Amino acid sequence: MINPLPTMRWGMGKTTALSELHYFLSKERAGASWDGPGIKTLRQILRKIEKNLEGTHPDFVFDRLIERLDEGENPFSLLDIDGIIMLNHAPLLPQSHIDLMIAISKHCPIHQLANKGSYRLGTHGILLEDQYPIKESINLPEWVPNHELRLNNSESIVRRVLLQRESQSFHAAMSFTDEKLRESSTMKIIIVDPNLTNNQGKWNRSLRDLGFPIIVENSTVIGHSLGHWLHSLIQLGHGSDAFSLEKLRTLALQNSIKLFPEISHHSSDLEIRPVPDANLMSELARSDHILGGPGALLRWIETLSRPANKERDAIAKESTLWWLLSVVNSLRPILTGADRTVFDECEKIGCFSGKKLSFFPPTKTGDEWLMATLANIDVESRIENSDGVFATPAAVIQTIVKELASLRSSQSLVGFNHPRMGFDWVDQISTLLRSAELRSSQSKLSSRLRLLNPKQALGCSADLLILANTSSISWDLRVSKLPFLGDEERHEKNLLRPDGPIRQARHHREHFLNCANEVIILDPSLDEATPASAPIREWSFEQDPNDDCEKFELDKITSLSPRAHRQIDGKRMRQNIEPITPALNPDSITISLDSSLQRDRERRQPTVAEEDGYLPNSAKKHLFQFRREDLKKRSPKDITPPRVNERWPVISARTGVASKEIRTVTIDPRPFTPLSVHSQVNDARHGHVVGAEQNISVWSASRLHDWARCPRAGWLGRGLYADVEDLQTEDLDARTHGDLFHNVHHDLLCKILNFEMGGDREIDFSIDSKIPLSIAKSGINEEEIMKIALEVLDDRAPWLNRSDAVSTNRELDSKSSADTYCRPNRPNDTRRTQIDWSDSSCIRMGID
Repeated sequence: MINPLPTMRWGMGKTTALSELHYFLSKERAGASWDGPGIKTLRQILRKIEKNLEGTHPDFVFDRLIERLDEGENPFSLLDIDGIIMLNHAPLLPQSHIDLMIAISKHCPIHQLANKGSYRLGTHGILLEDQYPIKESINLPEWVPNHELRLNNSESIVRRVLLQRESQSFHAAMSFTDEKLRESSTMKIIIVDPNLTNNQGKWNRSLRDLGFPIIVENSTVIGHSLGHWLHSLIQLGHGSDAFSLEKLRTLALQNSIKLFPEISHHSSDLEIRPVPDANLMSELARSDHILGGPGALLRWIETLSRPANKERDAIAKESTLWWLLSVVNSLRPILTGADRTVFDECEKIGCFSGKKLSFFPPTKTGDEWLMATLANIDVESRIENSDGVFATPAAVIQTIVKELASLRSSQSLVGFNHPRMGFDWVDQISTLLRSAELRSSQSKLSSRLRLLNPKQALGCSADLLILANTSSISWDLRVSKLPFLGDEERHEKNLLRPDGPIRQARHHREHFLNCANEVIILDPSLDEATPASAPIREWSFEQDPNDDCEKFELDKITSLSPRAHRQIDGKRMRQNIEPITPALNPDSITISLDSSLQRDRERRQPTVAEEDGYLPNSAKKHLFQFRREDLKKRSPKDITPPRVNERWPVISARTGVASKEIRTVTIDPRPFTPLSVHSQVNDARHGHVVGAEQNISVWSASRLHDWARCPRAGWLGRGLYADVEDLQTEDLDARTHGDLFHNVHHDLLCKILNFEMGGDREIDFSIDSKIPLSIAKSGINEEEIMKIALEVLDDRAPWLNRSDAVSTNRELDSKSSADTYCRPNRPNDTRRTQIDWSDSSCIRMGID
């Protein structure tokens, strides 16, 4: 059973899965005999919808047509047709299509053309009826035009080209294409890619290099940036990550849609505007442990409503609060009931100014909100940024409005009360945005160069056909999976046979080998990670078992990306051949000599010590490396250690004769500052020319560690500050955990010892002093100290009062740590009290 409990909510996903299964069963004409769960009920519902709408559901079209044709009525559209010629088709033709053609043949004769070959292996193709083929022209029907009967394959030139790796398929295909197009202005070429959907972007870049228009297929509304952000905004308050930091940050940083209409200026401070601070939101979410889900909106409002701890964040915090409340006010019709209650009951007062924040009147229903949001989009400015190839924002808006009007009209005709607010409305519109299709405005006229997948290429012909991306990964021959359709049902109904995809692929292969004057198969078999797919392996084993075919060389590329051209020029220069294009910097040719020059300088590095056992000061500019073990070794006898040596810094060197050679200890001499080699080309690359001086600052150990571990990572992180985005986890952040305990202990010291944070205090060592010098001498018992610590903890981390698992676990951890703080580590030692964190960072603090 799909839904065993009557009280269990029926989600949209189950309806989608059942619809997908019913669509497939209808194509195979197995829907009526299917006894699986849900299908009979779904068919009854679809018939009721048909009756109310007075139409035919697409899943029932073939059944109704076949039924009417079998009744004997001659269709009007077939009255003036003598016969139908059915071209070659692949073996996986749906049963409904076969039955329809058989039903049509009762009213109009059908002459079928098919490939020769094995029907079981799939090379022959589909057969409407198992009849003996016609071999003589006199047996052809009178209405069929006279033509030559040929059972032999056409004399196509088939070339198998081996690639070093499959990624070269794009370069090789463009190379052969450019070569053929230059030879003839009438040449027609087809490129077939079994993985065309995933490789569309790469092919578009290659086609653009050749001057051909890119291919734009129909896409969904959610695939457009405007539709994507509209869908994200609708889903903001729903799901397990409702009002999460990630959702709020992405919406705050995007510029595709306006989240709410413009609001008038602040009543008291013009610097306060409803503009969010993404960094402040990340900091608050981390410090207050705000996670997405039910109740997240309340926690955000509570956190942003509290006064800022830092004065510089006060305006940014109130601006962020105003922005969040404005977004919630705009989304009010489509929020959950709990979130609407939270918004209605909050005070809506700025945390810095103390003034009441202003908002515009919200819409009443979800449809009104959607129309208002679409009307608030600046279409004109976004059209100016459009590239003219993909769908414009106006087309996206028109599609949404059209699909919504069609949906509401259908619901009205069947008497369905569509949802107006809340999750049900969001679920319905979300499905609409995912399924609404944007029609491509691209011309469908044929071109000299066509890029097709195997299914689209069946029946096409050209002067040259290139079969690219033929690995087993790209040419996927797995059987598709359908919901609620197991292996037992598949075998019982003969559905989705395991050999179906490979039979289909063999048929496509035979067509490709005979549909063009020249066929080029790009085979990536040289790369063990991407072996050729089964149809290509079978053909190559018969035609070229020893792999005596040509291998693709990068030098053959003539019209490709600048990077490919540079690779070719580099290989030509290594072979002492003049490059195709001159180098941007001719001096770069000497870069290959840098390593040899550097090794020679390292061998000449000074190693002999002066009288004190260390290298002379003049040797520092000739250093390039040092022995790491010399950093930790003991100073030899009779050698003054570096710390007490007369000169400093000092660097390790060799002392004594070769038989009793002694190496002294060293400091870390980095960063090195070597002298120039008096070679203008080499010195210019290493900052020894005027205008390229290096200002070397003192680097911290952590900065040096990043560069030493990986220079590229050090440059990205420390130079460009391009670190990975700090994502929030379910558990408490380690930085927040450490800061929390440090702040609690600092507040405890300040309260008991009468300190002020950041200020100076006169210490009175007299016996009559009323201010204690330490907590141990304060006279406060452990229970009172524990009480003060927990009060401070409650002020610092109010989120510990929540009932979620993380808060409960961290609250127990906090109490145990505070208890450790209040108890002396040794019962007899009243002078020292220890703070012990038993968490990931074990820190001990002594207080005298």
